[in-house]
Amino acid sequence: MDSCKSIAIESVIKLSLELLNATQGAFLSADTSSLTLRFDVVAIRHGVSELLEQTSKKLLGGTVAFGDGVTGRAAITKKAQFSTRNSGGDMSHVVGDGTPNAVVAVPVMRGDSLLGVLTAVCFDGDLEFTCDSARQYQLAATVVAELVSE
Repeated sequence: MDSCKSIAIESVIKLSLELLNATQGAFLSADTSSLTLRFDVVAIRHGVSELLEQTSKKLLGGTVAFGDGVTGRAAITKKAQFSTRNSGGDMSHVVGDGTPNAVVAVPVMRGDSLLGVLTAVCFDGDLEFTCDSARQYQLAATVVAELVSE
């Protein structure tokens, strides 16, 4: 992905993070032949610690299998997914272990074709994403789909 597209996608994600009150977001491109998603763009909310910023950059190039966790489930179902530790879903790790407390993932679609997934996570134990959060982030996914398709 070229740097102009990456910068534009990062801007869309950062704006969405502010609206969702989320900590970190990412665009993962879909490889439908290998059924994997690759972290192409990672963004953090303004004012987040430098340590999280450095950790976020390590995600770039990493992959998630279709169906794996909330993000992979969004890819395989082509529908928005969200979960929190409190729900006992895919977020049932120990608090303080470095995994998020809440995650929302929405598919980035062009017609019936999956282009990727947008994710947003929060490490604040009090935040829970809702159907409204997923709908809001789906609007960002629509913009990202246009940027990716250019």
